[in-house]
Amino acid sequence: MEELDAVRERIRSLDERLVALVADRVEAARRAGRLKREHGHGVRDREIEALVVDRMGKGFQEKGLAKNAGEDLARVLIGEALRVQEAQTVAPSKGSRGRVLVVGGAGAMGSWLSRFLTGLGYEVIVHDIAGPLEGVPYTTDLEGSAGNVDIVIVSTPPTEAKGILDRLKGVDALVMDIASLKSPIQEQLETMAEEQLVASVHPLWGPSTRVLSDKNVLVLDCGNEEATSQARALFEDSAANVVQMPLTEHDAMMALTLGLPHAVNIMYADVLEEASSRFEDLGPAGGPTFLKQASVAAEVVHEDPELYRQIQALNEETPRVYQALHDALDALNDRLEDPEAFKKAMGAYRDTLQGYKRWIHP
Repeated sequence: MEELDAVRERIRSLDERLVALVADRVEAARRAGRLKREHGHGVRDREIEALVVDRMGKGFQEKGLAKNAGEDLARVLIGEALRVQEAQTVAPSKGSRGRVLVVGGAGAMGSWLSRFLTGLGYEVIVHDIAGPLEGVPYTTDLEGSAGNVDIVIVSTPPTEAKGILDRLKGVDALVMDIASLKSPIQEQLETMAEEQLVASVHPLWGPSTRVLSDKNVLVLDCGNEEATSQARALFEDSAANVVQMPLTEHDAMMALTLGLPHAVNIMYADVLEEASSRFEDLGPAGGPTFLKQASVAAEVVHEDPELYRQIQALNEETPRVYQALHDALDALNDRLEDPEAFKKAMGAYRDTLQGYKRWIHP
């Protein structure tokens, strides 16, 4: 036992050294963040991140360790570096950037936006039929308040956004929505953008998000170049990865990147529920794939049911995705009797998913 105790003490000492090394690495990342800001660079550089992941994976492999363990560790370290680089950004004084009206500001994403914009140095005012947001100025006069701010953000479900946008026609401010689906308001956004500053954005994160360095936000061009530029600038001040695309492409993209994974995870949960299976019974027998899928499915089923229903029901591309799911299940069933066809399909899937790790969030 003395020998085992000595080995454990050695491990404890090595753990302390690892913690110290990580702290040194984070401090170096903090200095790198300051230099990035001084030279006008964004927080994220995915090419450099990919090199770090590859380098550490190969380093583990050369030492006889699992390459994927080295890659996973690299992503953890990158994530911590991004967190401190984003957190060290000093916010301007309150109100120095201008005034923002958040419509629906007492809701989950509305309150997140209110805190986010306050942190960027904006004076935020909330309008919400549900009432005020604690600690934030509140108004019941939508039109009057919209005429006295620089930005109006519509943070309501797609079904409610149309009526709000109607009341914002002619407003002399940047108007933008954050709806998860755009087809219910697409024509309206494009028409308004002909006469005033109108853009559309889609933050691809939930209201519990604290750090944006691993998140994407879509900025959608409604036909007004100046409005699109202003919307981009708003989020480029953060550490989020800003992706610009035409408004007309949004819902088709979301059918695959949002609707499809939601549908798959809802069906996964439904199969378990129909089988009257309790996770307490299944978990101990679950392998890595089952447990990873369960983790994602659990996140999905704890979200707002009405919002997730609308994401499926209001997207005109949803029937095509559902048909593709039916076809995929039929094809899988057919290939079970044909080993070569199954092998060929798996090869095609690998080609399709090649490079996905580049977009894994640390």
